[in-house]
Amino acid sequence: MGATKANSKRRLVVAVFCLMILSSCTAQPAWEKGDFKDSDLVELIKLDPTFKLDIKYATDDNFIGQAVYDEAKAFLQRPAAQALVEVNRELKALGYGLVIFDGYRPWSVTKTFWDLTPKEKKKFVANPKTGSRHNRGCAIDVSLYELSTGKVVDMPSAFDEMNESAYPDYQGGALQQRVMRDLLINKMEAKGFKVYQYEWWHFDFWDWKNYRMQNIQFSDIPADHLRYEKIKAVAREIISTAGPCALITVDKEGRPRVRAMDAFSPEADFTVWFGTNSNSRKVGQIKNDPRVTLYYLDGDATGYVMIHGKAELIDDPRERETRWKTEWEAFYPNNRANYLLIKVTPEWMEVSSTTRGILSDTITWQPPAVKFK
Repeated sequence: MGATKANSKRRLVVAVFCLMILSSCTAQPAWEKGDFKDSDLVELIKLDPTFKLDIKYATDDNFIGQAVYDEAKAFLQRPAAQALVEVNRELKALGYGLVIFDGYRPWSVTKTFWDLTPKEKKKFVANPKTGSRHNRGCAIDVSLYELSTGKVVDMPSAFDEMNESAYPDYQGGALQQRVMRDLLINKMEAKGFKVYQYEWWHFDFWDWKNYRMQNIQFSDIPADHLRYEKIKAVAREIISTAGPCALITVDKEGRPRVRAMDAFSPEADFTVWFGTNSNSRKVGQIKNDPRVTLYYLDGDATGYVMIHGKAELIDDPRERETRWKTEWEAFYPNNRANYLLIKVTPEWMEVSSTTRGILSDTITWQPPAVKFK
């Protein structure tokens, strides 16, 4: 009889939990007014496979005792993710790596946590009315692990332990635990993260205010190929408003040589063609070293496109006739005898545009890039 009552109670608890999850999933965060950056959530393990994943909320090993994620994955907005990669790289030199407990969190999960947390513990969870920085893809829950053993490092408290031992300035516990906690905090804060005042494992990225709260589920987060399509679309917009294209070659002494060129519009695969005089210096430079860079500055000077690739010299009569502009007549008075084509096949392309939401990394200033096959 006792076992039957216990099983009935357990089923009731699970049923109530499921109802709360369902209620949270149907609710939505309040619409936020403001000018926000486009979301660019990236899966962390794809940026750095040496991150150790221990996604607590995909298991029942968490403070509510139930899984709230269907997948053991972690995401962050790309600038925050790139900063986290830098932290992990610096820690490797010390023999440690980052273990990740949670990253981007759908708003519905935040609401579930709030509803299930006792009043006296509310300071450890975010109020769904204002949302969590996890909901913006700009908060991360992390600890350290030993590279040599794979063992998670001891800290003054366990992850999600809701008491004073979780505070980042807690002076109890063993000295080595506090040393390791402080190492984690110092490395994270040096790369633009700020530790939460009640949780040593929780860090907010400095740029969190510029991202909107989201309730998108992991399975619905756009794949990288969709992001690349957006970058390509923005690149075409910039090129269409740009003036002359800068063609950069390398001379025999290894010095860059730059000149403004009247380029044809890029083809579907971003191959770019130019017309030139066969006696020009650039022809000899391309013969010696085919590596070139093309640079387009946005018409309003708020963005640019750089295409890095290899150049070929094309002297095919049919191509020359097809790619002829009547306004070039003055440059080729000798019946186009010296007219030659340059074909640039792209290898990779960098794009940056503050007005279109294609932004460089906040720490390295590395712009988003697309690699071509």
